[in-house]
Amino acid sequence: MNFIFKTKCLSRPPLGEACPRQAGNVVFIVLIAIILFVSLSAAVKQAMESGGGAPSAETNTINSTSFIQYASDIKSAINSLKLLNGCSDEDISFTSPFWTHTDYDHSPVSNSACRVFSSSGGGIDWQVVDARVTEEQWEFIGDTRVHGIGTTDTGDSGESNDLIIALPGLTETMCKNVNKRLGLNFGGVVPENAGDIIDTTSRRFNGSYSADDDIVGSSGGPCPDDLCYTKSACFKEAGGSENYIFYNVLIAR
Repeated sequence: MNFIFKTKCLSRPPLGEACPRQAGNVVFIVLIAIILFVSLSAAVKQAMESGGGAPSAETNTINSTSFIQYASDIKSAINSLKLLNGCSDEDISFTSPFWTHTDYDHSPVSNSACRVFSSSGGGIDWQVVDARVTEEQWEFIGDTRVHGIGTTDTGDSGESNDLIIALPGLTETMCKNVNKRLGLNFGGVVPENAGDIIDTTSRRFNGSYSADDDIVGSSGGPCPDDLCYTKSACFKEAGGSENYIFYNVLIAR
């Protein structure tokens, strides 16, 4: 395609030669640049507008994979703290300056070598959960036991309670996706668990294992039930705010 413009030569042509169409070429390049810029701006605007909605199936898969991996990384870090740093089950600490509360602070103060989110301890980066996944944050609890994991008793001493990482406030779709990624089959539905494992901030682990609740299934125990012997899964609470909750056992006791 040729554009013809009546313009003055930018430089004097040799004798007998026509003036080159330099200005026409410049205008053509500018027009192409404007078209590309407008197209790119429209694409960016569309992407930004669609980004605020509910996560797609692909995003759900990516997010579920990422927080399953994050829980696994924390579990590996805790194993190292116990093996290499000599930390006991009670010494493990999730204190961090990034929390907006001090519920994970130990008394007396925990050794930095036993802190999961410390460079001198577990070396795990404190993570903010994507708001499109849940408006809640990670919870670390020590007052709940998963039946069939470790030593499960029926008393209230807390000696058989497990150390658990949990993420509440998921959607049913996300919960199903998590269980699928974990290779769990509950007949296409999300299993229910009797009770309410995340109802107060007092459940947050600060070095003390106190008996309070169970993860076992809708019956409330004893085994067998849907969540018996399951170290990691996503379930729906039968009580409380009926959260969809992902959990992973960090220390089976």
